[in-house]
Amino acid sequence: MPFYLPGQEFEIKFEGVTAKENYVAPTIELVFERSSRRKEDEDPAPNTVCNLDLQISIKKDNYSMLVIGNARSETLQQVWKIDPPEHKSSLTFRLMMDNYTLSQIEKIRRGDNLSLEFYLQFQSFVEGNPVTIQQYKIPLSGTTIPKSTWVEDILPHIKYKNVALVEIPKLEYKKLNEAIDMLNFAWKSYSMGDMEDVLVRCRKTLESLGSQVKKAGFITEVDKINNEGNPYKAKYPDWKKFFDSDSKGEFIKGTFQKLFGFVAPGGHIGVAAEVGHAYFALLQALSLAHLVISRFKTLENYK
Repeated sequence: MPFYLPGQEFEIKFEGVTAKENYVAPTIELVFERSSRRKEDEDPAPNTVCNLDLQISIKKDNYSMLVIGNARSETLQQVWKIDPPEHKSSLTFRLMMDNYTLSQIEKIRRGDNLSLEFYLQFQSFVEGNPVTIQQYKIPLSGTTIPKSTWVEDILPHIKYKNVALVEIPKLEYKKLNEAIDMLNFAWKSYSMGDMEDVLVRCRKTLESLGSQVKKAGFITEVDKINNEGNPYKAKYPDWKKFFDSDSKGEFIKGTFQKLFGFVAPGGHIGVAAEVGHAYFALLQALSLAHLVISRFKTLENYK
């Protein structure tokens, strides 16, 4: 489909996509070919084109598209001429993504070909006459990237398979806001590189979860002797009653106790908390919090 600038009409055709391996972030390069010719009934004129921006969308189904992102042009500006051999030129765009974006693309693609749509936005003026500058936004013809190309030539070279993605569920439950806040602080400490604080926050998360289970009436008492030698009854969360299952309750009880020992201050004496230890504690605490919240919600539905 032709488009028009002063003194010329032009077409833009998709040429191909390649992976760029010298970027930290997953990056692909998309190449288009521009071809121009004289517009009838107008004086021929070359146009200076600048600020090229390519919006890229993925076809979700037959009725909807989702925007992946905007790719930047590698050229600040071009002069689009109409006389051969300069009536053609390449337009190159690079799209930087993250692994979450790639995971969503893979979900939508579902092992099939990758269907993309493009919107090209740019500014243009007749060469030598910048007062004629205008803004353009035009839909380009979409393209389908064969799954063989995407899977064999693109994904391995942008290191997608080198990253394992886990979608972290968002925790929302008013009664457990304290535990949820502790977990959020733990994630922040992890991102800041404070692994010691991650363990501290995870321990406080476990304490808060146990307190809320006891507060809900699920308590078991164990006979203990204090430092003065006096007997007393220590109160602990009754996980068997909470889950209404001896086997599940015993398993969760053991998991809580072992994880609590793992994140305790004496659990890493003489050794700085490692990234792997902190990440393990975070995921375990998150899983337990998610499980406890789910059980509380189930109990509420029984009422």
